[in-house]
Order: sequence, then structure tokens, then C-alpha cells
Amino acid sequence: MKANNRIYFSIFVIVSILLATLIKLYFRPYYSGSNHFYKLLLGSLPNFFYVMGFSFIYPLFKGSISFKQNVIVVFFITLFFIAYEIEQLWTERTFDYLDIIASIIAAIISIVLYKKLFSNRIEKSSNIIS
Repeated sequence: MKANNRIYFSIFVIVSILLATLIKLYFRPYYSGSNHFYKLLLGSLPNFFYVMGFSFIYPLFKGSISFKQNVIVVFFITLFFIAYEIEQLWTERTFDYLDIIASIIAAIISIVLYKKLFSNRIEKSSNIIS
């Protein structure tokens, strides 16, 4: 993987995980407004950003991975977050089906982003070498 791609992956991972953490720890607990849309958004955005961020960690450290490998990685990351959400049905935490939807949407977007932004560059550079 080229240095530019590593920088993009790194920035994307850091910003996604930082946004998820900020929303979860600072914005969501202190929001006292009555707007239900904002409450739903603040409730589901952490899952969205965590899936987005973690989806790009493996390509960051592994280097060049195929599109198929990326889909498999994103699938298992999304499955982990969905399992974590379902686990909350049996604990004293709050289960929210919107978190599952947000995780699935983030998975789809991260796969599309990888395909559109990075997969073409990786394939072109590997074709030049071979």
C-alpha cells in the first residue's frame, strides 16, 4: 500500500473512532433537548462511526488486501457490533434496533468507499508491478 493510502486510512480510522467516542461520552449524555431526531442520531451514530473506523484498520496494517478480503473483514466487524447489540437484550444495557441498522449502513458505506477510493489504486499499482 502506498504511503498516501496509509495516511488516508489512518486519518479515516482516527476521525471515525474519535467522533464515535466524543458522541458517546460527551454529546449524547448531555443532550437535554426534545428533538427526537437528534436523540435517535446521537444514539446510533457511535455504532455507525465505530464500524466505519474499524473497517479500515485491517487494510491499514495489512497493506494491500483484495476487495473480497475487505468485504469479509467488514462482515465480521459488523457481525461483532450486531452481536454486541443483541447481547444487550440479556444484560441491563439498552438494546436498540437502530444501532443494528446504523452498523449495517456503515458496513455498506465502508465497502463502497473501499471499492471506489482504494481498490482501484491498489489494483492499478499491482498491475504496473506485474
